[in-house]
Amino acid sequence: MTKVSIVKCENYECPMVKRAILRSLELIGGPEKFIKPGDIVLLKVNVIVGFPPERAATTHPAVVSEMVEIVKEAGGIPWVGDSSGAYGYTTQSLELSGIKKATQEAGGKLINFESTGTYPVKVDGRVLTTINIAKPAIDCDVLVSLPKMKTHMLTKYTGAVKNFYGVIPGSGKAAIHRLAPTEESLSHAVVDIYSALKPRL
Repeated sequence: MTKVSIVKCENYECPMVKRAILRSLELIGGPEKFIKPGDIVLLKVNVIVGFPPERAATTHPAVVSEMVEIVKEAGGIPWVGDSSGAYGYTTQSLELSGIKKATQEAGGKLINFESTGTYPVKVDGRVLTTINIAKPAIDCDVLVSLPKMKTHMLTKYTGAVKNFYGVIPGSGKAAIHRLAPTEESLSHAVVDIYSALKPRL
C-alpha cells in the first residue's frame, strides 16, 4: 500500500518549508529511502503559466529551493524541469514564477522541456496509445512531482496527477486537448500520461 504523509506548513518562509518537507519525508521512510547518492532526481514542477508566486498558479519557489537542497543533502543530483501551457513561453514562465532563480541559487539544474527532445512512449491507455515525453522525465533516476495543488476548469480537481501533463512539450498538450475535449476524456488522458511515468514521490 502507498503511504501518504500530510504536514502543515504555516507559510512559505524557507526554513519552515524545509522542515515541513523533511518531516513529510520522514513519515514515509526519509529522503534516503527515495534518493541514493549519485541519483539524478528530476523535480517536475508546475510552470503552466508565467505568474508570480502570489498568484498561486505555479509551484512555489521556496518549495523548489528547499527540495533542491534536500536532494543534494541526500547525495542526489537535482534537476528542475517543466514546459508551460503555451509553446515558447516556458523560459518566461520559469523566470516570472521565481523557479529559475530558486533553482539556480540552490544549485540545481534548470531544464526547459521544450529544448530537450522527446521519447515516444507506448501506453495501453483509454485515450492515448503513444505519448511523446520530454527526455529528462525518462532519463532521470528518480522522478518527483512538485505540483501546485489547485483546481482545473475542465477536470475540476485531479489530486495533482495533472502535473505530469507538463512532460509533454510543444504542441502536444493542445493535441491531447483536441483528442479529449470533455471532462471524462481529459481525465482519462491525464491518467494515461501518468501511467507512462514512474514517479518515486
